[in-house]
Order: sequence, then structure tokens, then C-alpha cells
Amino acid sequence: MPHPLRASLLLTLGLLAGTAHAGTIDLQLSGVDTEVPSTMKFEVRSAITRMHAWYGDQLGLTFPPRVVVQVRLIANRATYDALARNYVHETSVGFFAPEAGGVMWAQPTQAATEGTLVHETSHYLLDEAGVRPPKWVNEGLAEVFERFRVAGNAVYVDPDPRVLAWLRGGGGMSVERLLRMGDGDWGGLADGPLGRAPHSNGYALVAFLVTSPAGKRTLAEIIRRYDGSRSTAEVVAAVEDTWRGGVRQLELDWRAWWSGRPAPVQLPVATGAERVVEASADAADPCPGGIMIRRGSETVCSN
Repeated sequence: MPHPLRASLLLTLGLLAGTAHAGTIDLQLSGVDTEVPSTMKFEVRSAITRMHAWYGDQLGLTFPPRVVVQVRLIANRATYDALARNYVHETSVGFFAPEAGGVMWAQPTQAATEGTLVHETSHYLLDEAGVRPPKWVNEGLAEVFERFRVAGNAVYVDPDPRVLAWLRGGGGMSVERLLRMGDGDWGGLADGPLGRAPHSNGYALVAFLVTSPAGKRTLAEIIRRYDGSRSTAEVVAAVEDTWRGGVRQLELDWRAWWSGRPAPVQLPVATGAERVVEASADAADPCPGGIMIRRGSETVCSN
């Protein structure tokens, strides 16, 4: 499958975190048929390093000593779609695959491309941590981090006004119903303002939980118990055991949050030193200018 070839610089970021959870993350971002703007490199690097550290520091997730996040951008939509059909069976704007790494369509706006990149990297990091949260938690966390904003050296995640308006207008499901939703229970449910039901409903609650230490403890316990049991009853029990007042009080506290004026959440600066190295894409890439794809039982370079 031929691709236009224009290798851009490969951005490699090493985050040397000061905790046992996070380890080192290397972000490798390049363009197949487009240049990667320096502002995108900076903003994505800022968001992903903090997200990686947040998952370790705030949720207690443990990563391999070195996590490599390799992403290529494709500007031509037809080229992206032809490649994506090898891996996903629905319309998409980005994905991760073992052979290809991360592949993203360079969308019409830089902000949309950056959001997709961070969203898909959130899923990838949870996989690297070896956990499988409930679908609504997985998508909710990705949607939260997708809404990142860089202001100088600070990174914030902003509440989505569309979701707040949806909730205030009677949209969404109750906390207890959401907690009891298994991964196979989402079929046929109405979409929300962020698209599919697990994305919108998951974001609605996760965006609240990330605002407080109590919420982060609850999220961590939900992930831990569900990962070990695949039981939604354990999800409910996690809330009863970690949120003061249990599920009923969480419903009240969550409603008070979205009824008020939710504030942006600032992501803590990743602990430890950062080093940024730019090198030729060809130097570290087994498929320079192309993408590794599956063909039958073989993995080959697309160029």
C-alpha cells in the first residue's frame, strides 16, 4: 500500500519520573505526508507526559520501565482510511495497533488532531499498565484528557460545556445505572454530545471524579476491582467503600457539581527531569516514511 513519503523530524521525549509507578515515556511523533508543527509537538508532549504521570501518581497504575508511544500523522484522508481498514471496522480518526503503532488522521484543525492523539494515547497507556477498566471509565478518562489546554507551562483539562448543557437538560444516566453498565450493555443506547453513549456518560462522571482526591481514590478502586473481577457489582462496592455516603451521596455530589460552575483542573507537573531529543526519523524507524501493516500472516512495511 504506497504512501506519500516525507519524513519529518522524529520527536523523542523521555520523562524520567520520580515515582515507582510512571517510569520513562518516549513519545515519537512524525508525519507520513505532512510536517508536524512545533507547537503540536510541544502541546502534545506537555499533555501526554502529565497524563502518563497522573495515571501513575494519582491512580497508582504501574507501567513498564520504558513506554514507547510512536505516532504517525497522515493528512490524506483516503490514505488514512485505506490503512485503518486493516485494523478497525468502523469509521475512525485514529488508532493504535501492535504492528503500526499509533496512526492518526491529521484533521482540519490542529486542536482536533491533538485531542484525538491524546485520547487514543490514553487508551494505549491503560493497555501498557495492564489494566482493563469498565468501558465507560476507559472512554471517560480519554475524553477528559482529550480536552486538555496548554497555557504556558501549565496544562489544564476543561469541562465540556456541551456535556454540562446536556446534563442540565435532563440527559445522561444516573450514577447507579452507569456503575452497573457492563461492557456489553451499551448497544442500542442513544448517543450523547460526545458521540457514543459510553463516551458521553463516562465523561460526565469521570470529569467530576478527577476534580478531588476522593474522586481519584474512587476511580482507582473501581479500576482495581473491575480489572480483577469483571463484575459491575464490584464497581458499585468500590464506590460504597470509598465515597463518603456511597452511591447515593455520589449522585447528589455529582449533580451539585454539574449544576454549578465546574472549574478547569490543572494537571500536576510531571516529577523528575525531562529530556527532549530530535533525530532523523530514518535513524530509529524500521519502516522509514511508511507504516508497518499486516498482510496475511506477515507484517510488512507499507512503502
